[in-house]
Amino acid sequence: ENMSGFTTPSGERFQLFGEGGGQELADELDVPLLGKVPLTMPLREQADAGLPLVFTDPDDPAAQGIRHAARGLVALFPAELPMLQAVPAAHADAPAPTGFQLPVVQA
Repeated sequence: ENMSGFTTPSGERFQLFGEGGGQELADELDVPLLGKVPLTMPLREQADAGLPLVFTDPDDPAAQGIRHAARGLVALFPAELPMLQAVPAAHADAPAPTGFQLPVVQA
């Protein structure tokens, strides 16, 4: 449930768009509600900066909601995910890799 209320820096919560709409829709479609992600200032600030809130401010209520939803997805589709490993170039004259650079998360 995106924009599930607004949480102030002091932790006070306001329901800007009503409450329970996400659960009603999930019930109607017979699917689980994976999580509720409130609007927070850090969420907006980190999104504007292009930074993942779950890494920059993991204790923020929105980050907690995002992690909760992600855990719900993993639980719905349990599968062992492949591990990506860096492979060194065969030789010094190998062409530079092309494409997108993806962020790497190390546990």
